[in-house]
Amino acid sequence: MVTLSRHVRRIYAFFDFDGTLIPFDSIGRWLRFYYRRRPGRLLFLIPDALGFLLFGLRLISSHTLKRIFLWPMALRNRRAGFAGRVLRP
Repeated sequence: MVTLSRHVRRIYAFFDFDGTLIPFDSIGRWLRFYYRRRPGRLLFLIPDALGFLLFGLRLISSHTLKRIFLWPMALRNRRAGFAGRVLRP
């Protein structure tokens, strides 16, 4: 077990993209949050739109579509603040 100093604060983030923790799929809200704060990444809306098209044609699964949506985040460090601002009940 790691002992932390009294001055270290742990921050946890929980994401629910399949409706198990909150009664809706939060991926759309996450994308809106992300692109509003990272307008330089709006170019990634092109693969998002293509993913929607392929999903609509039933050529990819919802899991694959979500991987496409989350792809830009893999290119950067984690982003804080989403859960507290966007998913608050």
